[in-house]
Amino acid sequence: MKKILTRGTASFMAAVVMAAGILGAYGPASAGASARPVMPKRALSMNSKLRRLPVPANFTPSRLSAGKNAAKDNPRSLAQVSARSSSASLSPSVTSSGPYYFYAQGQQAADNEGAGAAFDIVSPGQVVSGTHSLAELALSNTSGSNVVEIGINKDPDLYGDTDTHLFVFSWENSVPQGYNGGNLNWVDASGNSIDAGSSVVADVGTLKALQWQHETTPVNAWWAYYNGSAIGYFPDTAWSNTFTQSNYVQLFGEIASTTNASPCTDMGTGAFPSGTGPARMGSLTYFGSATTPSLAISADHPSQYNVAYNTATTTRSIRYGGPGYC
Repeated sequence: MKKILTRGTASFMAAVVMAAGILGAYGPASAGASARPVMPKRALSMNSKLRRLPVPANFTPSRLSAGKNAAKDNPRSLAQVSARSSSASLSPSVTSSGPYYFYAQGQQAADNEGAGAAFDIVSPGQVVSGTHSLAELALSNTSGSNVVEIGINKDPDLYGDTDTHLFVFSWENSVPQGYNGGNLNWVDASGNSIDAGSSVVADVGTLKALQWQHETTPVNAWWAYYNGSAIGYFPDTAWSNTFTQSNYVQLFGEIASTTNASPCTDMGTGAFPSGTGPARMGSLTYFGSATTPSLAISADHPSQYNVAYNTATTTRSIRYGGPGYC
């Protein structure tokens, strides 16, 4: 959840919209906001081209109960993030006392109304106390002050178990708003089989679609989807109706550590991108955008956690991970 990397001087993009595992709808990598044809069901892959999904015509909005947040689950301030760069020599934290953050990521500037990506649902083998291991899709405005995030997270301190969980998170005017039900602006789509914060342990070992898309019906909001199902939304009113388009997108793995600057916590499967069975994120697709998805990749501590393109012929899918300081 907690990062907004340095964007440099480019105009940024962020919003992620994608079709679901078994629902996989396919189309051009950049698709207009109005393109929503019915497509045959096909298996999701790292070579998928995704289409925008319809919002639910009928749903019952509800509020989820708030979860607890550990110290490391307070995201870095915008000033801290701005001090970061994509340099591999950057130290794990701006401060000397923690929390400490480690990233392996892909990013691109692109104006859009949404984006989506396929995620390997993984359960990192070792996540030590005081740390978490997550992977996410983040969409932001140009300044990085407004952000929506969706991903998977293994964090025993936050969830009270060792399962991998689905999460959502947001930033409003540079202020972090919290996870899942702890985020007071999150509106759950009641009646779904999965909610923000739910365990996805049953999906470990499979490929699922995670996405964001901005819609104006039935409400003006950023809608989140998991495996083709709308799980809820952040209303535009959370940003005083100023964050209705994304300008920057990021796919990344993250390790956060409360006090240990050399954590022995796995990112992804714990395998390096060059090793056997690394975790993947990809099939990146934009909506309402003229930009072709093509990620620039970087890792701040590549000897512990690294990133690479999934194949030599694609820049819209990545492999990421590592064992940390074990």
